[in-house]
Amino acid sequence: MTEGEVVSNKQEAAAAWCKSLRNTLDGAGLHNSSTTPQAHIWLRQPDRISPSTYTRAGVRFTRSRRSRGRPTTPGQLTCRCDSVIESISHLLQTCSITHDAHCRRHNEIMTSVAKLVRRKHTSFLTELHIPHIRTYIKPDFVIFKEYTVYVMDAAVCDPHRIVNNLKSKKTEYGSPEVTASILASLRSWNRQFKKIV
Repeated sequence: MTEGEVVSNKQEAAAAWCKSLRNTLDGAGLHNSSTTPQAHIWLRQPDRISPSTYTRAGVRFTRSRRSRGRPTTPGQLTCRCDSVIESISHLLQTCSITHDAHCRRHNEIMTSVAKLVRRKHTSFLTELHIPHIRTYIKPDFVIFKEYTVYVMDAAVCDPHRIVNNLKSKKTEYGSPEVTASILASLRSWNRQFKKIV
C-alpha cells in the first residue's frame, strides 16, 4: 500500500508516489513536467546541478511553505500585496511587490534570445508595434529567416501554466485578423516572405 492506494508492482507504486507528490503544494509544479522535460532534468540527474544552486533554491521561504504541518489561519498565509496565499508561484508571476523583478527576468530572456539570433546572422525586430483594429499588438520578436516570418512572444510562467500560455499565444497571434495586421505591417518594411509562423 502506497499513500492509501493498493499497489501490486513497482510501476503502480511509482505512479502512486508521483500522484501523491503532484497533489502537494511542493509538487504542484510537476503536473506538466513531461511538457518541458529539459527544465526538470535536475530531478533525474542531480549531479548536473552545482550545490550552490540547491542552496539558493531553498533560500526563499513563503508563508504557505513555512506553515506546512502547522495549524494556521488564512490571514497567516496571505501575501503582503493582497488576499492571495503567498506561494512561490504567486511571488514569481503575479505579485505586485515582485513585479519589477518579474519584468527584469523577462527582459533578460529577451536579451539572451536576441544574442542567439544575432549570432546566427538572422535579421529580427524587437517589440514591433503592429496596428490592429483600435489598438496595437506587440510581439517580443519578429524573426525573418529566408522566406518565413516567425512571431515570438516570450512568457515566464509556472510549469503547470505552460500549456495554457502556449494556447493563448497561438490564439492571440494566430487568428486570421492578427495575421492580416502583421502582414500589412511587414509589407511596409518591404520584406519578401511566404509564410508566418
